[in-house]
Amino acid sequence: MGACDLPLMSTVCDAVGGVVSSTGQAVTDGIGAWLAKSAGDLAASAADLAALLAAETGAPRDDLRPQVVANALLGLQRAMIDYVRRRVSSGESLGGLAADVRKLTAGAFALLEQGLAGYAVKA
Repeated sequence: MGACDLPLMSTVCDAVGGVVSSTGQAVTDGIGAWLAKSAGDLAASAADLAALLAAETGAPRDDLRPQVVANALLGLQRAMIDYVRRRVSSGESLGGLAADVRKLTAGAFALLEQGLAGYAVKA
């Protein structure tokens, strides 16, 4: 699977290929390399945080909780970064952005703290 097969990337690859058709492959290869590096960096961050959590809690080697918590925290971070990027690129006023981020972050941490038991429960 190439970078251009990833969701939404086909649109980027089509646009880039239309602009620089003779070098489109080099550009899409660069995008693929960047995506792979980013995924590797994220995995390394999750592993480092999981190792720290395991050491701090004395978790045994086969305990998945440090890894689950590390990935949940990094997921929260990614979600907040995505939110800020969407707000900044939307053209809307950025007034109140910091307060919104604080409120959303507090809500996200509350969700993690309470566990997922009450989330998306069908009535």
